[in-house]
Amino acid sequence: MEGILKYDISKNTLESVLDRLSVDKSLLSVKRNIAGVFSGNIFVDIQNKSVKLDGNIKNLVLDKIHLGTAIIRSKAIYGQKNQGDIEFLSKMFDIRGRFYERDFAGKLRVKGFPYADDRLSAKVFYEGSLYYLRGILQSVGRGSAIDVSVSGINIGNLTFDLNLINPKYQIVAKGHNFQLHGTGSILEKSFDGSINLSGFSLKERELEISDLIGRVFVQAYGEKINLNGKVEGKLRREDLEVQGVSEFYLSKSEGKLGGEFVSNLRNIKYGDFEFKSGLLTGIIKNEEVSFSYKIEEKLKGSGKISFRDFSFSTQGQWQDKVGETILNLAYTIQKSGDFIVGSAKGEAKIKDFLIPVDTNLQIRKDKIKVTFKEFRTRKGILTMDFGRINLEDGKINFEGASIRFNSEEIIKIPPSEGYFNLKARNLESEINIRGYAYGQAKLLYSPTSGFNLVSEGSIDLGKVSKLIRSKIKSTLVGSIYYYLNTDGKKWNLVLLSKEPIKLRSRYLGLPLVGNAYFFGDGKVFKGSANFVGNGSYFRMEAEGTEKRLTAEFRLEKIPVMYKDASLRGNVFLNGKGSLETDYSNLKLTSELSLGGMVDVQSFPKEKQHKKDGFSERISLDLKISSYEPLRVYLPEGYIYCFLDGYVKGTLGDPDYKIKFSFSGGELRYFNRKFHVKSGSYEFDKKEKRWTL
Repeated sequence: MEGILKYDISKNTLESVLDRLSVDKSLLSVKRNIAGVFSGNIFVDIQNKSVKLDGNIKNLVLDKIHLGTAIIRSKAIYGQKNQGDIEFLSKMFDIRGRFYERDFAGKLRVKGFPYADDRLSAKVFYEGSLYYLRGILQSVGRGSAIDVSVSGINIGNLTFDLNLINPKYQIVAKGHNFQLHGTGSILEKSFDGSINLSGFSLKERELEISDLIGRVFVQAYGEKINLNGKVEGKLRREDLEVQGVSEFYLSKSEGKLGGEFVSNLRNIKYGDFEFKSGLLTGIIKNEEVSFSYKIEEKLKGSGKISFRDFSFSTQGQWQDKVGETILNLAYTIQKSGDFIVGSAKGEAKIKDFLIPVDTNLQIRKDKIKVTFKEFRTRKGILTMDFGRINLEDGKINFEGASIRFNSEEIIKIPPSEGYFNLKARNLESEINIRGYAYGQAKLLYSPTSGFNLVSEGSIDLGKVSKLIRSKIKSTLVGSIYYYLNTDGKKWNLVLLSKEPIKLRSRYLGLPLVGNAYFFGDGKVFKGSANFVGNGSYFRMEAEGTEKRLTAEFRLEKIPVMYKDASLRGNVFLNGKGSLETDYSNLKLTSELSLGGMVDVQSFPKEKQHKKDGFSERISLDLKISSYEPLRVYLPEGYIYCFLDGYVKGTLGDPDYKIKFSFSGGELRYFNRKFHVKSGSYEFDKKEKRWTL
C-alpha cells in the first residue's frame, strides 16, 4: 500500500490519498469472503465531524464471484450519531442509500448476477428497495432471470416479484406458459408453493415435452423435496410420440428417490406403429422404479429401472397386426451399463403362412450382434425354408433360402453377405436369386427412407407353366423381364417381355407368338398381352387395384382343337369377353362365336362333376353361337347346323343349355340314305330333345 497524509492546522482537516490498499473481511469486519484493492481519497473535517470517501476497489471478489471494479462514494457525519449517504457501483450490483448507525435504507439494482446452487442456476436482474433495520435484511422489488436451469434442465426465462424479510421470502414468478408462487426461508433452504402450467414446453437433448397443462405442488426443506401433481401434455423422443395425463407423488430424501405415478396415454406413435391408448404405472422405492404398461390390448409388460447402476429390464407380450402380418411374440430386454441384451420368441402370420420367430440381440457401445434362427413354414404344397441370419461387427451373414412347390425347388437364394452401421442405423445387403426366376436383389435401410428392396432379373415362363400345366393344359415358352422396387410402404413392379413369348396349348391348333407388359404400384395395376399366329390374334388389356383386377380380351380366328375318346373338333373361335377377380375368385364373361368341324365318334355319357376348391372359385357367364354352319360328323353320316346356347354357374358344376339347329346333311340308316332338311338337337343338365 502507498499513500499520502495531509493535515491542515488552520482548518483542522485531514486528507488521505490511498493507493493499492488490500481489502478483506478482517478490514471490513464482515463474515463474508471478500477481497480487492482500494484506491481513493478520504477527507475528514475534524471540526464539523464529517467524513467524505471517494474511490474504487479493483479486482473485487465476493464469495468467489468476480465483480471487477467497484466505485464507492460516501458522505457521513460521526460523533454521537453516525449517519450518512453511500453509493456502491459495480458491473453486477448498484447500491444507493442512507445509513443511520447500523441501519440502512436504500435501493438495490442487480445487473446479471450469475446465481448457482446444487438445484438452481440463472442469470439474475433485479431492482427494488433494500433495508437493513435492527439486524434484519429486507427487500421488495421486481426482477427477471435468464436461462433458468432446475436440476440441469433449462426452463427458459422468467420474471418475478420478491418480498424478502430475511430469512423468509415470498415470490411470484412468471415464465413462458407457467407461473410459480410460494414462500420459503433462505436460512433453511426451504420452499413451499406450486407451479401452474398452461401450455409449457421444454426440450432437453433428445427429449421434447410440449403443451403441458396442470398444477404441481412443491415442498423443499434442506436436502428434502416433495413433488405431487397432475399434468397433461405431449412427449417426443426420437421416433416416439405420446400424449397423456399423469398423476404423481415424488420425494427425495438423503439423496434417495421415492413415490409413485400413473399415466393414461393416448395417440401413441413409435416409428410406423400407432396406438390409440395405453396405461403406465410405477412405484419408486429403494432406488428402483418398478413399472408396468399396457398399450391397448396389444402390448403388455413390466420392468424395473435401478438408480444405483442405471440398469433396465423389461419383459412382456406383443400381440398385434402390423400391415398384413399378425404377431404373437414374447420378449425380454435387459440393459446394464453399455451392454444391452434382448430376445423375442413366438410366431408371425403373413397371409396364411405361419412363421416361427426366435431372435436374440446384444448391443455393447457401437457393436451389435443379432441372430434370427432358421425356420421352415408350409402352406399346402408350398414349403419355404429360411436359413439363419447373423448380424455382427457390421456384417450380415444370411445362410440362404429356398421355396419348394410339392417336392420341386422353384426358388433358391444362395448364402450372402451384407453390411450395416449401428451408429448411422443403415443397412445394405445383396442377394442372388436362382431357379424359376434368375436375378439379383438389394436390400437397403436408413432411418429417413425406411426399408427399400430393389430386384431385377428374368422369370422362366416355361418352368412356371409346369406348375399349372395339369390344370390349364397350356404352357408358355420364353422369359419375362421383371423389376421390383419397394420404398417403405410403396412398391413398383414391372413385367416386360423383351423377346417374343410362345403360347402352346393342347387346345390350340397352332402356337401363338406375342408379348406382354405389366405395371403395378400396390394400388393400381395395368397390363396388356398380344398374341398372333397365321391370321389369328388374341389381345387383352388389364387394369385393377389392390382389391380387384379386371381384364378385357378380344380374339379372332383362334384355332381350337379338342380330342377325346368320343369327340374331336377343329374350330375357329371369334369373340370378346372379360375376366374379373378379387385374387381369390375368378369370373369369366364372354360372347364367343365359332365355325369349323366336329367329329362325334359316340355320344358321351354325362359325367359326374367332381367339385374341388379350384373349380368352385371360377364362375362362368358364356354365350355361345356359330358364325357359319358347323359340319358335324356322326357314325351315321354328317349334318350341317347352327349353334346357340349359354354356360353359367361354376366351372365345377356348370349350368348350360345348348341348341343345334340343323340346315342340311346326309344320314344312313338300315342301308338307306336320308337327306336332312331341318331339325334340332337341344340339351341341358336335365334332358335332351330331338326333332328331325
